Amino acid sequence: MEADYQETLIRNEEENRRAVSAAEDVLFTTFSRELAQRVNLSPQYISHKAEELNEALWQLVKTFFLRYNETNTDCVFVIDEETKTVTATEYETLPVLFYYWTGSRNRPYRSQKRYGMGGGFKPRARQITFSSIIGQGVLHEIECANAGTLTVEGTIEPCRIGLYTVTLTGGSARREIPVLCGVTDSGRALSEDECRAVLALPVLDCAEDGSRSPHWLKGRSAPHELDKLVPVGALLEQEAEKLSPAQAEEMERMKLRCNGHKAALARKLDGLEVQIRALEAERESVTGDRLKRLSLEKEATRLRRELMKGRESQFFDAMRLDVELEEQIQKFAEQEKLTAKVIREFMIAVTGGN
Repeated sequence: MEADYQETLIRNEEENRRAVSAAEDVLFTTFSRELAQRVNLSPQYISHKAEELNEALWQLVKTFFLRYNETNTDCVFVIDEETKTVTATEYETLPVLFYYWTGSRNRPYRSQKRYGMGGGFKPRARQITFSSIIGQGVLHEIECANAGTLTVEGTIEPCRIGLYTVTLTGGSARREIPVLCGVTDSGRALSEDECRAVLALPVLDCAEDGSRSPHWLKGRSAPHELDKLVPVGALLEQEAEKLSPAQAEEMERMKLRCNGHKAALARKLDGLEVQIRALEAERESVTGDRLKRLSLEKEATRLRRELMKGRESQFFDAMRLDVELEEQIQKFAEQEKLTAKVIREFMIAVTGGN
């Protein structure tokens, strides 16, 4: 069967590829905008986004090593744009590029002879990725100012645009949402789509304001009027809608556990009643052995007392379980309460030009 299955796959491979391609075309070209937006992931989307992110990482890596060449003389890093590699030259000893956290302490990271961005670059330890030591080090050490100016191609009203990170926390859930806010010089607030459209225009010139520093992301900045435009309330409401079903499901599990404990108490009492009836039936069946009848009656009496005591405590045990359930739900609700933390990452003044 396995051999036949593989043979069928090979025989119909081209037809299957055409069918999948046609289905994807239908999904992404003929569906309405609303339906298409509900589809979060696809192989094409993942591949496209991976290319975008890797290209952004490559630009940062180039900036990092070019600045190293500008400020240091112990090594010259040669950048090959075609192969997307960085090669150390003109050195006696490979330099320490930065310090990185191992999980227990900071360690110096000494440069390798050659790095590469390609997926097939060998050895893997020198491949530049977001998870590699060199990739994380570049992201951590790249120097930048928190503000700047941008001149874009086209006629636009001068404006200021800020990038914010809104961290939403509810219980164990934590999510970071990037938000763009902007305002024109005349005071008109810009929507996020308008901010994106402005930043997507071809750049004619750019400059940083203030001093550069590493770890500039998540840096502290003085309050700014743009901070008031961050839609914290709307983001909290959207996140609450996502958390509510999960919260309701967890509370339902708590109630089920409580009901299970109550049912266990009831089953124990039911078991005692079954034992009592069995002893009474056995006692009635004994006719000539008076001692055995007395023994059975004594055991039945003991179980009746235990049953009566159990019934008396069952009510209070059930009340205790209900109180514990209410306390658990209240504590859970307090833990799951959403909070928002807003951090301004950078601010850009944008003007148009030709």
